Amino acid sequence: MIRYMCRVISYVQYLPAKSIKHGIKVFVICCALSGILLVFKVYVGKEDSTNDNSALAVCDRLVDDAGLTANRGRVLYTDNYYTSVKLAKHMFEQYGWTIVGTIVSTDKKSREDDNIPFLKLSNGARNGLKRGWYREAVLKVKTKHGKHYYIQCTTWRDKKQVCFLNTNKVGFSNGLSVK
Repeated sequence: MIRYMCRVISYVQYLPAKSIKHGIKVFVICCALSGILLVFKVYVGKEDSTNDNSALAVCDRLVDDAGLTANRGRVLYTDNYYTSVKLAKHMFEQYGWTIVGTIVSTDKKSREDDNIPFLKLSNGARNGLKRGWYREAVLKVKTKHGKHYYIQCTTWRDKKQVCFLNTNKVGFSNGLSVK
């Protein structure tokens, strides 16, 4: 979000939950080592009915625009908005990239295959756990070409419940067995 308070631009976004409430929303891919901006896209609202603004579509457009589709073995670090099991599967199968990011746990009772394996803890359950409590789950996924990769989801209790998602093309070294 780029802070902008004037009325000249029509695509100024209002996000009341963010520290910058009024501004220009920009989707960006940066190099994690150098911090160099590789590509960006300014969000100007819903352009037409065929333009998909889901997190998966935004990541696909940014990767294509940056010319990174031929490079395999990269790691994509994301925040809560982008991180999902669906994106992790897509990035690994399409580009050979792994993904690392925080993810929002939900309290949905109806589960889908692309949801994380942990529900959001209730206030009573969270308060009954000590700080530092954690759980892990590993999902073994087979690609179309017969190769296997793993999606690991970890949740722990800090001041609140935190969830983390990670993909890996080899088995995890922490002694977890995956069947």
